[in-house]
Amino acid sequence: MQSEWSRPSGRLLWRAFSGIEAGIAGGLVMTALFVLNSLWHGRAWWTFPNLMGSTFFGDRSFRSGMSFDTVAGFALTLAIGGSLGALFGLAAGGSANRWRVQLYAVTLSLLWYLLSFEWIWPNINSWVPARAAQPAAAIGHLLFGLCLGRMRLPDPPPAPPPPEPEVVAAVEEQNSPAPPPSLPLE
Repeated sequence: MQSEWSRPSGRLLWRAFSGIEAGIAGGLVMTALFVLNSLWHGRAWWTFPNLMGSTFFGDRSFRSGMSFDTVAGFALTLAIGGSLGALFGLAAGGSANRWRVQLYAVTLSLLWYLLSFEWIWPNINSWVPARAAQPAAAIGHLLFGLCLGRMRLPDPPPAPPPPEPEVVAAVEEQNSPAPPPSLPLE
């Protein structure tokens, strides 16, 4: 009987869940970098989450300090990271080659950086590309890719168990050639 995770649909779910986990971890690392960058430059730590929260609440997010806008910005960052992670897990999670997965993840994260800052964010919330700290945004996306590449890969299929000794003896007995007929001695 197959376990749930050995079926094709179970393997796809496993890959998606592994990608979500790695994507959320990458989103947390990227947010931590932006928070540290804000503190380094003498700004409030919630500057980046509020920038992301401005997607929902507009320019009020820049005046509100730490508020629900901050929580919404964190949630949006983690939702984007988890979604990208799920898509990446489905696309590349079947590979057992760790280096190849890592290379794909970093490439995806840098392509996402270019795509989002050049096309997606300007059409959704133009404040994000205008106010996001550079080069921290590029470095954050690179770290996101490094986290994404560390997603859990599927285990290799288990080796079949060794056969029972009684079964081996029975099979050998069935497969052994019959002894040649003996000739009568004269």
